[in-house]
Amino acid sequence: MVRVKDSALSKRSIENRSPRALLVVRPKAKSSGDLRGIKRGEAGYPLFVRMRPFDLIPVVSYPWGAMKVLLIADSPDFDTAFIVRFATEVDSIIVTDGALHKLPPSVIPHIVCGDFDSLVVPDVRAAYAQTEFVELFDQNRNDLEKALLLAISRGATDITIASAFGGQIDMSVANLSVMIRHHATCALSMVHGAMMTRVLSDRGRSADTITFDARPGAALSCISLDGDAVVTISNVQWPLDEAVLRAGSHGVGNHALGGPVKVKVHRGLVLVGYEIPQV
Repeated sequence: MVRVKDSALSKRSIENRSPRALLVVRPKAKSSGDLRGIKRGEAGYPLFVRMRPFDLIPVVSYPWGAMKVLLIADSPDFDTAFIVRFATEVDSIIVTDGALHKLPPSVIPHIVCGDFDSLVVPDVRAAYAQTEFVELFDQNRNDLEKALLLAISRGATDITIASAFGGQIDMSVANLSVMIRHHATCALSMVHGAMMTRVLSDRGRSADTITFDARPGAALSCISLDGDAVVTISNVQWPLDEAVLRAGSHGVGNHALGGPVKVKVHRGLVLVGYEIPQV
């Protein structure tokens, strides 16, 4: 369950080793105004929290390894099949408020967040009695970026974003820009249809290498996002060995030979898109 704490995780939460127990909101101080409203549910658990994303404080590191989060955005191209498939492979599920009504019954989120301009919480409370609703105020960020910041502040180390593309092109580009901006904060991926995308770079704490299994002929593209990059791409139809990847469409339309594919960025900022197995 989610508890609101001013200090470290409780001993009981640590002993439970539950992903939901580790998703803890910690305001700076009781008088800071960060936590402006709490409505308590059964057994005294706070189930409605109002916060501002820029006041979120990272919790202690996830003590049992990587914490995988599925973050579900609200897009006209809602990827129900992937969400149902991937929901069983993560530690926690976070949903933006506009996407809640699109979820299949089998997917129960741990957190619903946003400005709630498209959701009336009392209307859905009965159906999601154990879900935490976090109202985030920030008109300078869209719901996806606010949800991403919330996930990072709660200790997420590996975030996959679903249903972020489709509809207005400016919205899709903005969501892609969010991933680029925060790519060095944690392992961050976006999925759309049969393609998984990831940003790699040689900057800060960013990962500069990705390795994944691919069937023979699976699609792969590497796109330089900031001038020319230097990359190595192996086990593909058109490999590169510490070679220049020019900005533009230079790296689009490659194909895997089958087995593990490795992409390493020696210099630059590169978007990697690759086909994921369909089941």
